[in-house]
Amino acid sequence: MILKNYFVIALRHFWRNRLFAFINIFSLAVGISASVLLFMYLRSEWRYDHHHPNAERIYRIPLELKSETTLDRVAQNNFLFPVMLKEYFPDVIENYWRVLSIGKQPVRVENRTFNEDKIAFTDQAFLDCLDMPLLVGDRKTALKDSATCVLTEAMAIKYFGTVRNAVGKSLQFPIKRYKVTGILKPHIAETYFQHQIYLSTPSINRSFVTQSKHDVMWLTTHVYVLLKQGASAQKLEKDLQKNYLKYTSSWFEGKPRGEIAIKFLLQPLKDIHLDASFNNEIVPTNNPLYLYILSVIGGFILLMACINYMNLATARAGQRAREVGLRKVLGASRRQLLAQFLGESFVLACLSTCLGLAIAEILLPNFNYLTGKSFAQLPWFDAEFWSLSICLVLCISLLAGAYPALYLSSFPPTWVLQNKTKQGGSMGFWWLNPANLRKGLVILQFGLSISLMIGTLIAYSQWDYMRTQPLGYQKENVLVIDIPVGDSLLVKRLPTLQKELQQNPNIIGSCITSTVMDGHIPKLEHSITSEDHTSVEALYTLSIDEKFIPLLGVELKQGKNFLPTHHDSTHTSVIINEALAQKMGWKNPIGKTIANSFMKSDRYQAGDTVHFEVIGIVKDFHFQSLQHKIEPLVMYYMPRNYGYVMVKFKPTQAKATEAWIRQKWEAFDSKHSIEAFNLSQYINDRYEPQGKLVTIFGYFSLLAIIISGLGLLGLTSYLTEQRSKEIGIRRVLGASAGEVVRLFALEFVWLVAFAFLLASPVVYTLMLRWLQDFAYHAQPRASHFLLAGTSALCIAVATVSWLTWRVARRKPSLALRYGG
Repeated sequence: MILKNYFVIALRHFWRNRLFAFINIFSLAVGISASVLLFMYLRSEWRYDHHHPNAERIYRIPLELKSETTLDRVAQNNFLFPVMLKEYFPDVIENYWRVLSIGKQPVRVENRTFNEDKIAFTDQAFLDCLDMPLLVGDRKTALKDSATCVLTEAMAIKYFGTVRNAVGKSLQFPIKRYKVTGILKPHIAETYFQHQIYLSTPSINRSFVTQSKHDVMWLTTHVYVLLKQGASAQKLEKDLQKNYLKYTSSWFEGKPRGEIAIKFLLQPLKDIHLDASFNNEIVPTNNPLYLYILSVIGGFILLMACINYMNLATARAGQRAREVGLRKVLGASRRQLLAQFLGESFVLACLSTCLGLAIAEILLPNFNYLTGKSFAQLPWFDAEFWSLSICLVLCISLLAGAYPALYLSSFPPTWVLQNKTKQGGSMGFWWLNPANLRKGLVILQFGLSISLMIGTLIAYSQWDYMRTQPLGYQKENVLVIDIPVGDSLLVKRLPTLQKELQQNPNIIGSCITSTVMDGHIPKLEHSITSEDHTSVEALYTLSIDEKFIPLLGVELKQGKNFLPTHHDSTHTSVIINEALAQKMGWKNPIGKTIANSFMKSDRYQAGDTVHFEVIGIVKDFHFQSLQHKIEPLVMYYMPRNYGYVMVKFKPTQAKATEAWIRQKWEAFDSKHSIEAFNLSQYINDRYEPQGKLVTIFGYFSLLAIIISGLGLLGLTSYLTEQRSKEIGIRRVLGASAGEVVRLFALEFVWLVAFAFLLASPVVYTLMLRWLQDFAYHAQPRASHFLLAGTSALCIAVATVSWLTWRVARRKPSLALRYGG
């Protein structure tokens, strides 16, 4: 009965103070909806590959390569490394598997051809060790034999209409035909393994295995091991580091190892997705720092909503003093009053939570777009979700309601008779005085809002800097055609295609390259002789033709470009960038020699040691993201090492020219549909994750300022109501409405200005540290701070001025008669 009475009183109080109830409920609902959406996102990120039964014993073995000047962490290893590992550590390694991504391939199914890019070779242990159940097929043997493969359910339906029809059918790849032996179930949880087609490793070309034997540094494969029960990953890592030369000595075959220090790492499977320090990942990984930032921002939003409740509750304490006094006179204990006021905050938290969940459900599609997730709905039937919701209700009830409840229940009955509650008590501490506390909470609210706005502006500036910074080559008006792999006849006809493209007057020219400048350029071992010293360096390599440099506007600083293919000297020449010349200390690199033993082309076999003469040096250009420093690069003349044809055209009639190129391709090659993209858009898309993150920060900053504004709206409404008699007296004594507004606004201007002064150095320090993660970055500007501070100040002044103006324009006689 008592609880029902408290509940009815709470509802009546909310109804009588509808504006303040709306502000409190809506603010908390917004904070709760943001917290729930963030909870779903963060949980999905933290739980990548946690669902596998053996996840605790599964490790990836990447490498750390360190020289005097560089440190590279590479997610890949040598294809044969786990075979050696199992041989030397049979008591530690229970099983192993490899994932060798092979890039885009034409897949022919009956009379149709598809270009697919999520294809990889893997071992049977991939199915044995991971939770990768099959809808159809024998999981124990699906990838055991040569020329077999398993597909995802989506690919099976795409190729054969139904899952049942897929098993037993064949997929024709450029070199070999593969029999479909299994269909994978859709992933029940987030996973790092996202290929669509898995081919059996016994099918791998023998020349690839031979090349892996010849070069220990030919890092092509992601290697995973399942440790035996009780085995120590730390001990295995130490043993590998201590004795790796013994294990790999047969691979070096007397070649100089130079000064590269190799370190084998054991990385837990659960940690892969949230470790952004490795190159050449299968799929993009996430930076855990961003998750921590989002968590803190979500906490800020919720805290600011709670501050609104505390501010408004203590501000209106005087109006409830008579109620408290009467209850105490009638025998109510302080414990009962505490229960009543905490109960009110509990009811408010419940209403806010219901509204917040509804808002979260409505905003879920937009949230999916921002984060790249695919949540169908809120996890209504998930125990953790409801645990979070209940914890939110309880925490909000205590956080928002504790101080108002303690303060309101502390009024002695005599205070009510003496009207001391309007002045407020301090409960023994100056900082607990309601007026002082309200000022402190307003400063905290606007300090958090300003911090988020400054951080968002700096993050946006960095994102815009990366998209607009000159890259050292011309990316505009370039169409990149992805050449299907394995069609030798098509490759021989590429010069014919280039000649036909040149017929269009809007086309400037075309060139061939092995890789697009997107950060996926391979890094391979080279032997470099400098003075009397020979060193081995891991260098980025790019295969191009003679048209690449002039067509893309790469600046040739010294030496000469490659000659056309009929000049034999071109095949034994390389062009390097400034970073490599600087690394080697070459003032004049022309004529220097670079050798390698990985080369395989129409002239060289894998394992052949080939010496190349440096004939030119180009100005450094960004072939990776601007987050990374420009690394040493070697460019070879290998038009046969095709990957892409880049077609540059005039900006006039760009869409028509692109359409003409696509039409020309269809006439040139009817077997493969064209896979083409605009280079400028492709480069900009690399920064799309950062762009989405900036957008998320922007939305949260907007929520923060809205919540702060709502709180200030309610607080100002109450204060102007309480001080309406003061306003009337000032008007009678000759003050204008504008002077009254200015007087009230100044009280909050100083609070916002103080919040700005407190927030600015903290945000500057944190954002400067964040920017250090980028090799090339924008600098925080004064305009970022001024814009955020001015925006917060304008919102505060506008809110206070509007409400004060309404009261100040009333007749002074009304204010004196009815004012507080």
